[in-house]
Amino acid sequence: GAMSEMTHGGAAEASRGPTPLDSSRLRFLPLAEWDEHNSYEEEAPSRLRYSIEWKVVVNNRVVAKDTEQDLVLIPAAY
Repeated sequence: GAMSEMTHGGAAEASRGPTPLDSSRLRFLPLAEWDEHNSYEEEAPSRLRYSIEWKVVVNNRVVAKDTEQDLVLIPAAY
């Protein structure tokens, strides 16, 4: 049917990331387990990856901006 064709068409793209079943097991990395020498680049991801954008606004003007990209540490560490 149309649904199976749609799923099959996106299979190549989906195989690059976690499947819906795997995503339920992805977790943030606790600070106690952090290893600064580990890139955490895994073929089958086991950790959530995210980015944080920091902005400092004074009188409606952005005075500072920074982005932390591709993070695996638990957000409370920041």
